[in-house]
Amino acid sequence: MPALWQYLIVCPFVFLAGLIDSVAGGGGLISLPAYMASGLPVHMALGTNKFSSVFGTALSSVRYYMHKKTDLRTASVSIVFALTGPRLVREPCSLSTPYFYSMPCLPSFLSSPS
Repeated sequence: MPALWQYLIVCPFVFLAGLIDSVAGGGGLISLPAYMASGLPVHMALGTNKFSSVFGTALSSVRYYMHKKTDLRTASVSIVFALTGPRLVREPCSLSTPYFYSMPCLPSFLSSPS
């Protein structure tokens, strides 16, 4: 069971990431380092981040569609790329080491106030 300090790290940052993602996108840049800072293994952090991203995007897409603000031709092209992109990245990610994923997050950890 996760410790209280892990919840205190993850919950505020994931809330902030969801807020930013709904307004401008890119919330994963906040939530992924938070998952990793709480001690979650890299592959679990990536999967958890993808899981929340998929449901946030699906909810936004349904909402736009219900309010008739969606161009279906553009959306269909986007759906094709959204479904093929992760499959192209999955294999190289599974072959690399966790150290490879922690390196992009290092600057954000070093620049955070202590």
